[in-house]
Amino acid sequence: QANDEIDSYMLQHKQTAKTVKKLLLLGSGSSGKSTLFKQLKCIFKPWGLEPPEFDDSLHSMRTNVVQGVIKLLQKSEDLYKEDSEKYAKCKVELTEDLVQHIQILLLFRHESFEHMDDSKWGQLTQLGESIDYLWRRVPGIQATFNQRGTRFAFHENMDYFFDKATILFGEDFQPSMDDVLRCKVITTGMVEMMAEHEDHVFHIFDVGGQRNERKKWIHCFDHVTAVLYVAALSHFDAVCHEDEKQNAMHESIQLFAEICNSKWFRRTAMILFLNKEDLFREKLRDCVNIDYCFSPHGCGWRGESYSGPCYTATDKDKYRSNVIDNKKYLEQCYQSQIDFIRKVYHNQKQDQRQKVYTHITNATDRDQIEKVFWDCQNIIIRKNVSMVTGGVTAGLH
Repeated sequence: QANDEIDSYMLQHKQTAKTVKKLLLLGSGSSGKSTLFKQLKCIFKPWGLEPPEFDDSLHSMRTNVVQGVIKLLQKSEDLYKEDSEKYAKCKVELTEDLVQHIQILLLFRHESFEHMDDSKWGQLTQLGESIDYLWRRVPGIQATFNQRGTRFAFHENMDYFFDKATILFGEDFQPSMDDVLRCKVITTGMVEMMAEHEDHVFHIFDVGGQRNERKKWIHCFDHVTAVLYVAALSHFDAVCHEDEKQNAMHESIQLFAEICNSKWFRRTAMILFLNKEDLFREKLRDCVNIDYCFSPHGCGWRGESYSGPCYTATDKDKYRSNVIDNKKYLEQCYQSQIDFIRKVYHNQKQDQRQKVYTHITNATDRDQIEKVFWDCQNIIIRKNVSMVTGGVTAGLH
């Protein structure tokens, strides 16, 4: 009888290995979930992204650039009106040439770039040249761009697209994979894919992270093997697009607390991706630290304050002639601040027995994401076995 039970268990275990593992990509808006989803699609599908996905991304790139420059023009005026002395550099002086470039820009303010009139196709190159002029030759635009983050919400990587505006608005332009991964495309509803690796089948869902999209999440909460929660490290000094008074990292932490303490995920593997590590490093090199974010006097943080090392302009000057010491201290600040952010997220769980598996990621790095996902796969498979077999293993002891 014992042998029969073992044979039965082994058969069930084999069937379990082939059971579909349901993975849910969750996180607040602009955390990089959809970029991660695209990378996973490229990892699992030999052909990668479909041609329509490149077309959709191109339309989004062009729309984002036009709307981005318009927003910078609006914010330059708002900031100057708010405090003409503090934001004097943000003022845009209207010359005759500048007005002409702005007029061309405004012709496309409601354009989706998907189905354009023939007359507008003829102006596409001119639009790229106007955007390039506004971005490179108007100091007030650059100064306003440097105020993004805590002053107003702005999509990340936009300077990357502004820098190539003349190419981007060329009629024959075809985006690269790097362009597609850097492009912000707002996810509405739910996107899913089935992926197979050896004997394992993964059903992966990507859902919109904006506030108005979250009410739709409940429809895919059943029988989830693992939640892959994506949080942007770079959001510590950013505000939410839906509410520019709300710190974006605080919003992400609050959402993570709701998810990891939800009754739906008591038996679900919780995997935390602290994403956009590359942008976090850039901010740290520019002497932007997390102390303001995690302080009651900064963004109104109510938890533990950060009191670790910060990389300041004084440190930059101090180590200017010593590259090795500068790199060493910068790395010390980086590690301390990453560890603190990780601890803050982990402290959100009410059940201390619940394990949160954390990975520091850059979703645009294909090799890194592939390695991280195979690490996660082992966690997911073990969790799936325990969920499906349940008490079978207990019955063998």
